[in-house]
Amino acid sequence: MVRGLASFASVVPFALAATSLRADPPVADPAAAQAFAEVVEAFRSSPAVECTSTVSIELEQGGQKAPGREVVAELLSLPAPDGAPPNAPRRGVLKLRDFTCIVADGTVTAVHESTKDSRYFTMSDDGSPYYALLTSFMDLPLPEVALAFGESDPAETLMQLHPAAPTVQPVAIEDGARDDGSPTRRIRFAGEGQQMVLEIDPATRLPRSLELVLTSGPMVQSGATLTYRHRFDMHRVERIDPDALTFDPGLRQKVDLMAGLVKRAEPDPALAAGDAAEAPAGGNRGALDLVGQAVPALTLPSLDGEDVALQNDRRRVMVLDFWATWCGPCRAALPGVHAIARKMKDEQLPVDFYTVNVWERAETPEQRRELVRTFWNDAKHTLPILLDDGAAAKAFRLTGIPTTVVVRSDGTIEAVHVGFDPGRLEDDVRKAIAALEGK
Repeated sequence: MVRGLASFASVVPFALAATSLRADPPVADPAAAQAFAEVVEAFRSSPAVECTSTVSIELEQGGQKAPGREVVAELLSLPAPDGAPPNAPRRGVLKLRDFTCIVADGTVTAVHESTKDSRYFTMSDDGSPYYALLTSFMDLPLPEVALAFGESDPAETLMQLHPAAPTVQPVAIEDGARDDGSPTRRIRFAGEGQQMVLEIDPATRLPRSLELVLTSGPMVQSGATLTYRHRFDMHRVERIDPDALTFDPGLRQKVDLMAGLVKRAEPDPALAAGDAAEAPAGGNRGALDLVGQAVPALTLPSLDGEDVALQNDRRRVMVLDFWATWCGPCRAALPGVHAIARKMKDEQLPVDFYTVNVWERAETPEQRRELVRTFWNDAKHTLPILLDDGAAAKAFRLTGIPTTVVVRSDGTIEAVHVGFDPGRLEDDVRKAIAALEGK
């Protein structure tokens, strides 16, 4: 688990948990959904896109406003190489908080300014550059990263667009003019306690700004309002540096974690006074902050009608895989989860695997059960399914799916994975089992 990266904000974490869903979530407007799909297409059909973005957050409560620092990121996004299969991920370079990350050829390679001549880090993206970056940085509130490296389906890209609002739906389009009289278009999105507006250039279909306002959720206290403001200087480019994606490690030492790139400095007294913007990350990373804590005391119904208590004296390790039928990365991960479960069953290891269906898009509980059951049967999956009404997503602070949680036999959370890495998941399950045997 990567730890110790600089957090983004000084007043609140970026990796907010998704809010629970009501029985009547906002209904997507087809025209607004199509408008967002056109934004995704405009970005990804471009030979090259350069983007400099700034993001700030503001917390307002009791009439008092606490603004956060602005964070600047630079992105160069390039198409997949010639001969790549359809919908192959784009390539690019992301510069953020003194990190430079090169995304190309199925890997993410990074250096940090403090050790750029002596260390480097590289990892497989496992087919999803977006999730590789998300799991490395933990907090990644950069919509341009989702546009560049997110899933091919625009509906799934929308889930990735902002970690603080993975369940918003497109609900309206507004065409108008900016203060200087130039035309503009705004696409509105809504979710429970979430309002988001994406402003785009009608001519290029590329984003100009994004504002997200949160008024509820586990990280937003009652009566508080949390606002994210993003500004984009985004444009297409014809000429790029031919060596932009080239990296020669030379004599640099390879480190095992991206956090290992950062040269540790002496503690700054200003940080002790509360300037968390430069402090090591911790407490700001959604579900990842649950590692070492007790599993939430929830009871979830299964698809077959039985209740399953997450906290009990089962004396067995428990694995919870959160997913939805519409989530492409979830569908891609489920066979791997099943394979690990079968392998451990064959070895007669003390572990139970459950899949937890969250954020499902169905109008009634009956329709949801039918949708999930049909998908499961068609895919020939066999693991038990638990159904979440929003309580588990909230308790586990989900910011995206798939997310997999490994729980030791004593109810302590051993590991959390955002995205899917079969090798790491199997290793963490075995560690949890070893902890059981050591007692």
